[in-house]
Amino acid sequence: MSNFKDVLMVSKPVAPPWQDSNKNLTKNIISFVNNVRFHILTPKGYQFNKDNVVSEDIYQSTGDYAPAIQQNLQALFYLITVNKEIDLFHFFFTPNPKTSLVLKHLTKFKNRPCIQTITSTPKIYKDLKNLFFADKIVTLSDFNKKNLEDKGLNNIVRIYPGINLQELDNYDTNDSTFKEENNLQNNILILFAGDYEFSGANKTILESIPPIVSKYPQARFIFACRNKTEKAINIESELHQYAIDLGIEKYVMFIGTATDMLKVIRSIDICLFPVKSLYAKMDIPLVLLECMAYSKPLIITDMKPLNEIMIGDIGFKVPVNNKDELIKSTLDLLNSEDLRIIKGNNARKTVENHFNMEKLAVEYEKLYQEILNE
Repeated sequence: MSNFKDVLMVSKPVAPPWQDSNKNLTKNIISFVNNVRFHILTPKGYQFNKDNVVSEDIYQSTGDYAPAIQQNLQALFYLITVNKEIDLFHFFFTPNPKTSLVLKHLTKFKNRPCIQTITSTPKIYKDLKNLFFADKIVTLSDFNKKNLEDKGLNNIVRIYPGINLQELDNYDTNDSTFKEENNLQNNILILFAGDYEFSGANKTILESIPPIVSKYPQARFIFACRNKTEKAINIESELHQYAIDLGIEKYVMFIGTATDMLKVIRSIDICLFPVKSLYAKMDIPLVLLECMAYSKPLIITDMKPLNEIMIGDIGFKVPVNNKDELIKSTLDLLNSEDLRIIKGNNARKTVENHFNMEKLAVEYEKLYQEILNE
């Protein structure tokens, strides 16, 4: 591998548990791109099993959802002191002025090209020259690509997020299913895997349940939202009480952070994602792609950039905060198993054709080669 160029992937710790979209995207890229040698930042003792991947054990642990100051300092110290021959830096984060300023000067000092992958929509679009410093900026949606181009940036490429279909298809199914473990074999499961703090969808979903279960009492709504903070834990507790107040507590399960999210996804029948905001979420959340990979139809909010996932007839789009349309779309899917199957099969084909990391790896290989050759 002596002829390989070296790319340092600067991200959160790349190691299990795979519950964070940023590091999952990093994992998916390095799993399929073969024309460079990757260096990834990992916890001590963890090795990523691929010939062209070098694990740099700089972190003390896998950390939390939001990197602690100590983790950020560990990564920064490594970047400053790394004495290996790194040909290209590839950063994965939502930009903020302080981090961008430090990295801008660091990459100039190292005299190496760099790429920024913008994993979620920036909160504000101002002071762009301070936020975006890389030779190439990768966005995960056409929406963000256009926004940045409209602000005068021209070094942008859009590469959709991708998932590892091989890994999902080879998922071990020998043990019991989520339905069996929770005695839900005779129920239709509807999943919401959003965010308690920012999505704005929680109460809208709960308030939609009474008219739905009045027609389909076998329906069960699964809230699989990660309790990343104390605030999120409190919100879940409030929602549980709200479900009791609405008289629907037996129709709702709050499972918090799922220990095996793929097991949950494989057991559901419909995926809901009627959010008002994608703040702190990937432009196209990977959990939705995983649901599509397992042929589950979607009901999402018709908002940018989320609606870019709707390539083909894979479900329904509903207006923001429109409870009536959410109820109608859910009932349309509950009314017809054939419709769920058709839209679910279309969802699988959409992932295979547009969000398959094996295919998207070609775009990353081309990007790396283009920058390294320059």
